[in-house]
Amino acid sequence: MLEEVRREFSGLPVYVGVEDRHVYVMRTAPMDQRQFRRYLETCRRLGFRFDRWGERWVKPLEELKIA
Repeated sequence: MLEEVRREFSGLPVYVGVEDRHVYVMRTAPMDQRQFRRYLETCRRLGFRFDRWGERWVKPLEELKIA
């Protein structure tokens, strides 16, 4: 399932990882406006929530279901 999440973000400078039973996505480099819009739309579509403390998008691992 983690590979499916990585596939959704392919072509974008992001890192997808797992920590404390949560999947997280964070930027690894600056993005142009088009890339940033795709990044935000993908995070929202997959049900990730923004964690202000960690400055990354997170989702509980048990909720990770990609249709």
